[in-house]
Amino acid sequence: MKGKLNIAHVSTYLQGGAGRIIVSLIGRQIKQGNNVICILNRKAYPGYTNYKHYLEQLERIGCRVYMLDSLFKRNEKIYPTAAEDMACIIKEHKIDIAHCHASVPAHIASLARVRAGLSFPIIQTMHGWGENKTPEQERFDVEVMNNIEAVVAVSDSSRLLLERKGVGPSNITVIYNGVSEVIRVPDCLDSEIEEFWGAAALKVLCIGTVCERKNQRLLVDAVISIRDSTDEIKVVFAGDDNSDYAVELKSDIKFDEQFKFVGISDETPALMKEADLVVLPSLSEGLPITVIESFRDGVLVLASDIAENCELVENAKNGLTFFSSSLSDLSSMLLKVLNMSDNEKEILINSALKDYRDSFSIEKMSESYDRLYERFILSGTFG
Repeated sequence: MKGKLNIAHVSTYLQGGAGRIIVSLIGRQIKQGNNVICILNRKAYPGYTNYKHYLEQLERIGCRVYMLDSLFKRNEKIYPTAAEDMACIIKEHKIDIAHCHASVPAHIASLARVRAGLSFPIIQTMHGWGENKTPEQERFDVEVMNNIEAVVAVSDSSRLLLERKGVGPSNITVIYNGVSEVIRVPDCLDSEIEEFWGAAALKVLCIGTVCERKNQRLLVDAVISIRDSTDEIKVVFAGDDNSDYAVELKSDIKFDEQFKFVGISDETPALMKEADLVVLPSLSEGLPITVIESFRDGVLVLASDIAENCELVENAKNGLTFFSSSLSDLSSMLLKVLNMSDNEKEILINSALKDYRDSFSIEKMSESYDRLYERFILSGTFG
């Protein structure tokens, strides 16, 4: 981008993979000399919150954070108050562009733009399509996306989904997520996790909010189903584990020595460094950041063959896939990995690293957003 911009990132929460992407993008934009603020929802709900370490990262890089209510809950009665509060913020910072990360924040930003009497483009990145939306909520989201300047899909699969839902094809741009090649890895792993994994034959890591969509129970069932063949697989689950689904799953296996839940953790790089295999049993995704980070960090990936995962993972080329929701296929693939030679794993890992460098770096993602911002700012027709 030419010249400094005043950028507002507006989201429900900073959590999970989407949160990592937003924080990374903000960091990159600040390094470029832009003035960046972040507006988030204040109140937390079970399974929905701002991760403390993300907020700490924003503080370290000098990004001012504002907390408002009603950026998450769908309630038309409280939207005007949030819009008025946001209008004051965007006027104070003379915002050039609002980059939103869900439809309710984009709707509030649209209302705030009118109240502030300003003219600037609003874009929305669709990080993932929630599986529990009512028809009315879907219609609302599609209408919002059709009435802002641009919608970013993070994968081609997501683009096709949005088109099927009714978002105009001309309004959608695909920008793949990217992650930084430079990461800070703690000198040593948490002693409890180190002791848990110990000398396990296969150290498995499963990252993500523990919920039905991420389908962690399938991995638990698969490991249990092959105990007659091996009990040397140990699984660490890292991610928010406060949902009803998570509580029930943890209760079912609380005395099982093959599984450990560590909750929200800023030790993910250290976990990744020690893991032999990253497993994604997800039923749906946007573009899974965990896969990209695994490619970068040289960790073998085993993922369900949903479209979003297969856009990244090519079976037997840069990783492995199994039939989505298939207990028997996941079980078989775990045994296959356990018996693979180091050379077989190395071939897949090296291919994955090349794919990361070619397509999924933070630089490539940031440059794509730069071009999108510039296109709409220079056009001068929005609002």
